[in-house]
Amino acid sequence: MDAGVALSDDGKKRVRNGYGIFEDYSTMAAPDVILTALTGQTFLLFKNLGKGQFQDVTSPSRVGRISSKLSGWGVVFADFDNDGRKDLFTANSHVTDQHRFVFWRRYKEPNLIMAGQKDGTFADVSEASGAPFAMRAAHRGDSRR
Repeated sequence: MDAGVALSDDGKKRVRNGYGIFEDYSTMAAPDVILTALTGQTFLLFKNLGKGQFQDVTSPSRVGRISSKLSGWGVVFADFDNDGRKDLFTANSHVTDQHRFVFWRRYKEPNLIMAGQKDGTFADVSEASGAPFAMRAAHRGDSRR
């Protein structure tokens, strides 16, 4: 609560949840926070402001818009295109293959690669990356190294 990552900033103050990691994507020598979420929510990105405080940059970074139709599991920042900026990779799949009885979403989902841009935003380059990234499957992942 004190760090600013527990409740949503949408005025409804909903509890945040998801799988995530602490990693410095903004190259400020302090770990930022990325959390994946389930379908209908968005993945969450928090920039470290220092002194234990974080800023929700989910919307301005475009992470929210890009991720809103996916259920994410494993997540990692890495410079996949060697441009000096951190890119974001998530392994995705709906939580259960029985969802078709309740939800309209598919069980198998593509992985996601978001390329870090100079202005601090991210762009979805998943399809441009080709198979196996764009392939729909029951992806899971583990962010530990």
